[in-house]
Amino acid sequence: AGLNWQIPITDRLFAEAGVGGTIHNGNLDSGTGPLLGCRLLFREHAALGVRVTDHVNVLATIDHSSHAGLCDGPNDGLTHAGLAVGFKF
Repeated sequence: AGLNWQIPITDRLFAEAGVGGTIHNGNLDSGTGPLLGCRLLFREHAALGVRVTDHVNVLATIDHSSHAGLCDGPNDGLTHAGLAVGFKF
């Protein structure tokens, strides 16, 4: 959950930025994989996109979730990067 802002750069190129929260069921302080420390994490998001048509966008995205030191325990965090395709109906 969160808020996103879309910032036009040109007629076809745009950037996005966002903040919000993540609730997860991953490991808190033991086990395999990232150790996340608490169930509720902050989330930041950024993307650079191109409007291919009036109804199709392609975006390069990155987001990061962590507890920002506000919980006890480890804070390995989660970071995802990828491509997204958006369709407007």
